Amino acid sequence: MPKQRPKRKSLWSSVKQKDELAARVAKLRLVDGLSVEETCEIAGLDHGTQVSRLVQYARKRKFIRIVSQSLVDDPAPPPLDLAAGRDLRKAFGLAEAFVARIHSYDEDASDDSLHEELGRLAAQELGPVLRMGRPRCLAVGGGRGPWYFCHYLNMNPFNLPSPTIYALSGAVRTKPWDPERQSQLVDARDAANLLANAVDAKYRNTHPLNVPLVCSPPLRKHLLKNQASFMNEQNWASQIDFAFVGIGALRGKHRLFNAEQDDPELRLISDQLSELQQLSRDINESAALWPCGDVCNYLFYVDTRLNGLSSDDSEKMNRIKELVEEIDEYLFVATIDDLRQVNTLVAIAGGERKHDAIYAVLTDSMGYHPRKESEPATSSEKPFIDMLFTDKATADALIARHQRESEQTNGNT
Repeated sequence: MPKQRPKRKSLWSSVKQKDELAARVAKLRLVDGLSVEETCEIAGLDHGTQVSRLVQYARKRKFIRIVSQSLVDDPAPPPLDLAAGRDLRKAFGLAEAFVARIHSYDEDASDDSLHEELGRLAAQELGPVLRMGRPRCLAVGGGRGPWYFCHYLNMNPFNLPSPTIYALSGAVRTKPWDPERQSQLVDARDAANLLANAVDAKYRNTHPLNVPLVCSPPLRKHLLKNQASFMNEQNWASQIDFAFVGIGALRGKHRLFNAEQDDPELRLISDQLSELQQLSRDINESAALWPCGDVCNYLFYVDTRLNGLSSDDSEKMNRIKELVEEIDEYLFVATIDDLRQVNTLVAIAGGERKHDAIYAVLTDSMGYHPRKESEPATSSEKPFIDMLFTDKATADALIARHQRESEQTNGNT
């Protein structure tokens, strides 16, 4: 059952700093070449007079030169589908949704290219916002979308106070998705270092989290005290202004299944992963649903109440829930409850294989087991995800499913 989301104002119309909004509007009009109507739609403005005044203000404050310099060396991002973005915001209560008009395929190489384009789009859209917003703390999780975002983010010279940079996940080695690419690490540690370079963060303010993704629970508690002390501070996640995360689906190409065979830490959960993979395949074959996903590498299971599972599949789903709890205890990551406290949580994800996982995140129907050391989740009308960067095919599938389940729910009542 999709949860009803409260209506929220656009992120750009609710920011306190006029400078940030002016820089955003100036980029849309003068760099991206959007019309006044399109600029009003994205920026959440009521009429064109506001656009003209903000552009004039940006000129006086010399924001035009700053915005243009941050984009001069970057290739053009994919075009946006404004109508799909508006529909996503309305359906899921998002502050902002950016939908790229690019094709998404299930093949590995094309899926990698898809996330590269989404990361490039996020970098070009958020670069001016980060520059003018003067963030004090930024954080990034693992995955291709966030990694490419940090890779393409071009903000030098930053000329602002050095922000604190956090990695939200331990390290895991992965094979390249595209055979033509060289092997690369796309975990949060490397993304955090790229982000630190992009915003000229000082070494002492950068916390790349040099710990393994998978470790025993006693070792994880020890590392929290010694190498990730920032996670021991009370309400540490609430100090993060922006966090950039990916959304994954636990299928055959997930990083936990795609990691190097000689990674010794993964052997701690190899039996659970094998069983989880097989059970997920069984559920998908019978119910056309991938029952497990992750956000920032923290596993969750999806809500299956509207899928009409058989008794046999229901038993398998109960076992999947147990396995998710067991595996999460071995993962050195920020938990879902931690991420709820972040001020602005940005998700960069797309592709056919992730539709079920992304939908669960957007509707906040993720099933998981809170950790004792995590800050308890507080009741809030704020959606879990504030901003989403995705592709057109994924957006259409998410909107269609939301409409279908809303009609099904209304019919039952």
